[in-house]
Amino acid sequence: MEGALLGLGLSTAISALARWQRLLTRDGAIAAIAVGTAIFASGGWRWATVLLVFFVTSSLWTRISHVWKGQERENWAPSAREPEGRTAAQVMANGAIPVAAALAYGFGVAGALPAFLGAMAAMTADTWATEVGLLSPSMPRLITTGERVEPGRSGGVTFEGTAGGILGACTIATLALLFWPSPSLWLGTFLAGVTAMFIDSILGATIQEGFRCPACGREGERAVCCNRPTERRRGIRGITNNAVNVLASGWGAAVGIASSVFL
Repeated sequence: MEGALLGLGLSTAISALARWQRLLTRDGAIAAIAVGTAIFASGGWRWATVLLVFFVTSSLWTRISHVWKGQERENWAPSAREPEGRTAAQVMANGAIPVAAALAYGFGVAGALPAFLGAMAAMTADTWATEVGLLSPSMPRLITTGERVEPGRSGGVTFEGTAGGILGACTIATLALLFWPSPSLWLGTFLAGVTAMFIDSILGATIQEGFRCPACGREGERAVCCNRPTERRRGIRGITNNAVNVLASGWGAAVGIASSVFL
């Protein structure tokens, strides 16, 4: 009970600060409180610190990208970040698998820790790759065909973005090594993050739905643009960016578990 109350207090304080900085919407802040409380209560301060490092560093990259690219960034990646911050749906898309792993850990389920770290590395690698990639001076290429695409297009990759994602995975893996000294856990976490980053791009390029605005001709991930419905041009109906994030996070968790068995 004490852990839950402490987690609730810390999560509320951090989420309130994030809300004040317009990093989270109102419902996003509520979702973040729920995620943070569950992870702190089940896994303790080390698990919560991993989550906090992900959130702080990802928010920092988002802010840097927004400042450097300005409106240009929003045009390139219209669904990457809402004007008022990340929504509850986006928070839960990133937090669902880590929360499940934390709850499993609380019940003594084997493999919960590597699953949590793998999912966190996946989220961090994907977010860093997206935000750093938007800073790239070169046009991204679609991971499946090599075709040049508009910056922010799901499935588009750049050298800078890929390097950023690898660095993000390494950051979570190194944090894991500091808290739970194990070279195999470091390697498994790192592999989970890097492979999940590429899985996310492949899914984004193939099954994630994309739309085109009939008014301005811009392509993106929104179902509404210029105050009118957009036309779905690719992907599977219902497979949004949030759905892809859940799948990539699940992949990271699975790789983390597999690595703990075979490494």
